[in-house]
Amino acid sequence: MGATSERNESASSTAHAFENRELVLVSNREPYTHERDDGEIQVVRPAGGLTSAQIR
Repeated sequence: MGATSERNESASSTAHAFENRELVLVSNREPYTHERDDGEIQVVRPAGGLTSAQIR
């Protein structure tokens, strides 16, 4: 089984699991932070953030 068919099977399985339900997904992550380094401002992309989901 190739990656595409595995992906399609996974998407189909997920769709079936959420059938007749509502998924609310909230993400709160600024895509970057600013840090001072020797008087200069550096832009850093953090690895994490906050994501929460609720199935209704």
